[in-house]
Amino acid sequence: MSKPINIIINTKELFSFDGNDIYNVDITPGEFDELVKKTVEAAVGKAKGAARGGKKSPAAVHKPTNTKRVSIPSHEDFYTTTAIFVWNAAIAQGATTEGALLLVTQAGNESGYSSTTRGPAVTYKDFNLFGKMTKYKAEASKRPIDNGNLYVKKYASYEDCIKDHFKGFTPQGHWPLFSDIVKKDSFTFSDIDDALNTGACTPSKQERNSGVYPYNSDLDVNGSGFTDGKNHYGEILLEKNYPGVKKGFITALQYQIAQNNSLIEQLSYYETLLVITPEGQKEYEKRADTLAKDNQRYQKIIDAINAAKM
Repeated sequence: MSKPINIIINTKELFSFDGNDIYNVDITPGEFDELVKKTVEAAVGKAKGAARGGKKSPAAVHKPTNTKRVSIPSHEDFYTTTAIFVWNAAIAQGATTEGALLLVTQAGNESGYSSTTRGPAVTYKDFNLFGKMTKYKAEASKRPIDNGNLYVKKYASYEDCIKDHFKGFTPQGHWPLFSDIVKKDSFTFSDIDDALNTGACTPSKQERNSGVYPYNSDLDVNGSGFTDGKNHYGEILLEKNYPGVKKGFITALQYQIAQNNSLIEQLSYYETLLVITPEGQKEYEKRADTLAKDNQRYQKIIDAINAAKM
């Protein structure tokens, strides 16, 4: 368990309370972030009150400027958690930017954009991001699926799922050709179908449920636009989902960078209203530094995606 942080709060300055204006409090790192939010809200309220009375207060002088409310991008929680896990794993395996984006697209498509807190992979606690299947009930998730004699495979974590997915790209795996696809900067949906033994390779549902582990996309009844009853997995993945994931990934990371910058500003403001012990000061600096480094990582991904050839 994380060690509590001790801070000294000047309540008379911050909240205009009567009585003792200074007291000590121990808080956990998680509560530290929550106190930042509450501190800013209280201080901003105080600033507004002072403005109405024609007065100035420290809150009015140092009020954070980056407080504009913006709408949360679609699937933001997926892109800022799970998608980054998949992206980092793909790059570590030698994938190009385009290949990493393809795997993020597949994870979003197959998991219903599951994040670390919500989505089918969390609801059923199977942490299955890629629709991986198994013949064995002992490995099966409770997630319902109509897929013949195959079951949705259950994993202990997203990390285990990602590792298992990459095993499928080895010469001994189910999709050895996919390893070549994700290392290219250009590919077609036919390339994806060939590599994943799907699409035109295994067009019938009976074949795909026979245990050869190809990917399905029988989405005719789900508004895919296809009515021929055939498997269009590669086409749906690359032409229908990939462009939206590329745009959504960038938008979500830009949103998170803005949110982090706002919190860094709030942390600085928070420091002006609280007398923090040396231990608390270290935690404050650590938190601000972590946010800044996160932003650097997010921007690096954004720059790579913007430079992608497709």
